[in-house]
Amino acid sequence: MSASSSGSRLPVMASPVAPGELAPRTARTAGTVQGVILITVPLFSMMGAMLMAPLLPTMQASFPEAPYARVLVPLLLTAPALLLALLAPVAGLVANRFGTRRLLLVSLSLYGIAGTAPIYLRSLETILASRLLVGVAEAGLATSAVTLVSAYFSGDARQKWYAYQVMLLPWIGAVLIAITGWIGDVSWRMTFGLYAISLLWVLLAKVFLFEPPRLAEAGRGRLPPLRHLLLVAAIQMPGSLFFYVSAVEVAFLLKEHGAAAPSTAANVTALGLLIGPLGALLSRKLTHIRVGTLIAVAMALMGAGLAVMALGRDVPVIAIGLVVQQIGGGLLLPTAVTFVLGLAGPRDRSAYAGVWYSCQMVGQFLTPLVMSALMWMTGERARSVLTAAALAASTCAWLLSSGALRRPVVAPETRIPGP
Repeated sequence: MSASSSGSRLPVMASPVAPGELAPRTARTAGTVQGVILITVPLFSMMGAMLMAPLLPTMQASFPEAPYARVLVPLLLTAPALLLALLAPVAGLVANRFGTRRLLLVSLSLYGIAGTAPIYLRSLETILASRLLVGVAEAGLATSAVTLVSAYFSGDARQKWYAYQVMLLPWIGAVLIAITGWIGDVSWRMTFGLYAISLLWVLLAKVFLFEPPRLAEAGRGRLPPLRHLLLVAAIQMPGSLFFYVSAVEVAFLLKEHGAAAPSTAANVTALGLLIGPLGALLSRKLTHIRVGTLIAVAMALMGAGLAVMALGRDVPVIAIGLVVQQIGGGLLLPTAVTFVLGLAGPRDRSAYAGVWYSCQMVGQFLTPLVMSALMWMTGERARSVLTAAALAASTCAWLLSSGALRRPVVAPETRIPGP
């Protein structure tokens, strides 16, 4: 892919421009190095759940006399996601005001400092405070990374990098899960040392990333209008919810059919992590299809996978359902984020990225609550998952008929060849 390919890379302009266009700066062109750095940044948002989940029983046992330990320890896992959901839109506005690259550098630094704090903090309350700071950092780094990809690359190249991200991060996550288990057997506190990896990314970002050109005399970025807010929420919140149902329910479904060992659930989940990204690869071949059609296919795959999981009576069938559901999720993510950022003007992309991340994390946060409500309504776990499958399928009619979703994922003039 050459730098001159249509829709591939956006150089920083070095010639005079009209008001509202990109302001002139020293010419720089983003390429593979910048793309790789940025698509790996969201890994740090994933790390919180991956590092914490295996440690919760051990951590709770380490504070036998702490009041409310049974409440506070699970909060260590979910608090960063909640802060990310609340602050991601704010982070988008901060990026517009102070600079996206600067926000990324500060967020990565805060993440490394706050993330490693439980190594030496001695009370659950102070550890919880450090986890809240991790959530603040995650809001900044996730929003700024998405915005920089959008600013450095356009059209099909932008969608390509988002697809690579969806493919790459689960594989890295599987490796980190194995490392976490090994370190956690030695000391749960030392596991938090892995957060220091973000400090290496501070150095990489400082050297290789550059601030995208600002808009000359065009004002600061704005939050999306109400119609766009509703559209983003209508796509991403249910998409995120149906994607995370498998993570919430798979271990319970396996246990009901005699596979209670945690290692079985871990192996089935790892299989989904390894194969699910094929959906992102599929999205690279279907960028000419209408957005609504492609997201409907993703929802249908997630619904079908959940139905197979609910109806399965042994480990292989449940695993097949999980894989199908994860492929649907892999298809949804790059398609949705490419569409959402395509709605924004250059100066508004940080705000749109923040809103998109917020909807993503709200969906994740609500998933166990929704599944608990469905469990109460249906009286059986398999029926609750089957109900979630039906709800996922029911969204397809709206997705296929919505006038706002009738354009292609990527405009024809901005497509480039390649996987």
